[in-house]
Amino acid sequence: MKLLSFFEKIKRRTNNAIKNIHFIEKISRYAIKIFVSLFLLANIIAFLFGNEAFIFFRNLISQLGISKYTPFPIIFNSACIITGILLIPFFFFLRYKGDEILKNSMVYLKNGRGFKLFNHIGFYSGLIGSIGLIGLGLFNMSWNPLYMHEISATLALGGFIFLTFFISWLIIMYDIEIPAKLGIYGIISSLFILISYLSLNVNVIFTFVYLEWIWMLIIFIWLWLFIRSVFKDSSKLESRNLVTSKKIFIKNNI
Repeated sequence: MKLLSFFEKIKRRTNNAIKNIHFIEKISRYAIKIFVSLFLLANIIAFLFGNEAFIFFRNLISQLGISKYTPFPIIFNSACIITGILLIPFFFFLRYKGDEILKNSMVYLKNGRGFKLFNHIGFYSGLIGSIGLIGLGLFNMSWNPLYMHEISATLALGGFIFLTFFISWLIIMYDIEIPAKLGIYGIISSLFILISYLSLNVNVIFTFVYLEWIWMLIIFIWLWLFIRSVFKDSSKLESRNLVTSKKIFIKNNI
């Protein structure tokens, strides 16, 4: 009984944390800022002090996490682990907020299933991407049992691509007070990543190494802009739910 009570208490506290807008906003913004700061630091150190010259767009990003190219591989590996962990609550918040909008509106009478489907796919995709990012930090190119590094890289890239694609469609299709141009950028960029990845074997212009850097920049720029848009006015986010829902209902019935 005590163990059950303990887990119930943990569950209750977790749910309260997910619903705390200001807490989620802080850790989400910190997630991106920490990654960018540590990533830039890792590049500078690898370039200046690495055993072998590391040059961005010419070396694999994951090589920042091995001692062959940097005296401090822990910097890049920590960036991946910390960022992946800090992003997870944001995706739970995303699902919770989407479900709340749907619950408090009449949109479900017409095409709420589409709204819920896209929101939940975005949630699971973001979760998978975050787990993959954590795996990239835990399983670097030097310690790679059962090809866990490659698996983690696939999960991270695939998860964040599908997150970008489906949430961008949700932004365009529904009036959720996020700029439509962010949705357009997300759809175009995610399709570019997917097509360029699938065409690697016949691509004679760009190498995988070059594209890998481009993919990372595209994903993190979109993710940062999306997080900023979600919490643009966090003090009014609660009160906007019903207004947003009414807009959705009116828009779908005109």
